[in-house]
Amino acid sequence: MAPKKVKEETEDRIVLVDSMVQNILDAVYHIVFGLFALFFCICCIADACGHDIIMLFFGLLLAICGVLIILMGLYHLTIIKSIIIDKRLQNIIIKKYLFGKYIVSTKTIPFSDIKRIEITYYTSSGKYDHDSPADHIYHSYSDLWVLFLITVHEDSIGIYDGNRKSKSKVEQIAKKICEITGKKATYKTSYYLPDIGG
Repeated sequence: MAPKKVKEETEDRIVLVDSMVQNILDAVYHIVFGLFALFFCICCIADACGHDIIMLFFGLLLAICGVLIILMGLYHLTIIKSIIIDKRLQNIIIKKYLFGKYIVSTKTIPFSDIKRIEITYYTSSGKYDHDSPADHIYHSYSDLWVLFLITVHEDSIGIYDGNRKSKSKVEQIAKKICEITGKKATYKTSYYLPDIGG
């Protein structure tokens, strides 16, 4: 999960934060989906009544999946991520807050550890890539623009989830980050779903 909005932008600093509304929607989606899995788990176990080992196994598997999905939803609901890119400090600071108030973790990445900024376009269509015109006719619900920090150790850290925003908006944020960090931006197209955790 990467931040989805710009909270503050000055000449030598940019702050990216999670969208509370999007976090709540994601949490509700995960919790409801997890509850459905638990409901079907109960149905499978009740239907098996101890006689059908396959239904019992399937029910327990659904229970585990349901609980994990609900935990993911609770994570979205309680943890808020903030990324501060500051030219004066020469660092990128990634903070995670519990309920938006209490700092759970802080990670600092010096600018010297950053190799590049990567603008990645995720699409489900093989017809288009990051060089395609921004106004192409095919717009899939799953098309995404995501900014990543690539470190000198080739670690990939999601710093901005542009979602289905325009290419120019994501490029504008990437340009600002490049100005602050002194690093170059590269483009990449991926035809798979992103893993933007971190």
